[in-house]
Amino acid sequence: MYLTQPTVVPIAWSTMSHEKLDYWVDYHSLGDLADNESTPLHQLFTSKVPDALVEFAGRHCYRSWEKGRDSKQYIENILEQRHGSVLEHSSISFAISGISRSCSHELVRHRAGFAWSQESQRYVDAKDLKFVIPPLLVDLNDEGLINNFKAACNHSLQAYINLQKDLGYINSDVKVPSKLKKRINETARSLLPNAAETRLVMTCNLRALRHFLELRGGEGADAEIRRLSLYILPYAREIFPLIFADLEAPEDFITSKYPKV
Repeated sequence: MYLTQPTVVPIAWSTMSHEKLDYWVDYHSLGDLADNESTPLHQLFTSKVPDALVEFAGRHCYRSWEKGRDSKQYIENILEQRHGSVLEHSSISFAISGISRSCSHELVRHRAGFAWSQESQRYVDAKDLKFVIPPLLVDLNDEGLINNFKAACNHSLQAYINLQKDLGYINSDVKVPSKLKKRINETARSLLPNAAETRLVMTCNLRALRHFLELRGGEGADAEIRRLSLYILPYAREIFPLIFADLEAPEDFITSKYPKV
């Protein structure tokens, strides 16, 4: 019933379509360059790394298919020069659970470059609700404080269930019209605390994600959203190793070599 860590699962991300890239190469008569192992186009044509889409977008601006930096150097130069617009072509989606409503209120303030789909407290019955223990209480590990927190959450949940009953929604075995059920839940949910767990899908482009991780993973950020950022960062680095290479978390917060890309 009580959670101390989020669960983060990367479920989708942008990749190059090699079939369509092959068509593009033929259309622009670039087959010789694509076959030449010394060219950046050949590297892109054979790359299986999702970072390649960002590199393709950048090189497309200057038709720099014949010569130039290798992929690692090219992406690092993009970051160093703060040419962040090309990062917006790639995106990643995460399924997130084990965070509080309080945390989600902070999350959804990020609008540009983000899409959110959050679990409904009107449609989903909260009788089996879990609660997220705030990081400070976890760090203090004070049994008395934690027990007081749990007691307050239990009281809220029981008040929620009691109000459901008073409004005619007794349990899931009783046939209650769908519209009435939602009206009852939307009324009862007002008794639930910000510690209530929520689940959501977060999709964002890579420029927006870098900004999010730098800001929300920073030393001065809210503790729970910083904890979430620390869970997201390893997946971002694993899937897009070049674009997030400069973001690190040597302690319990995130630093960046190239901020505000």
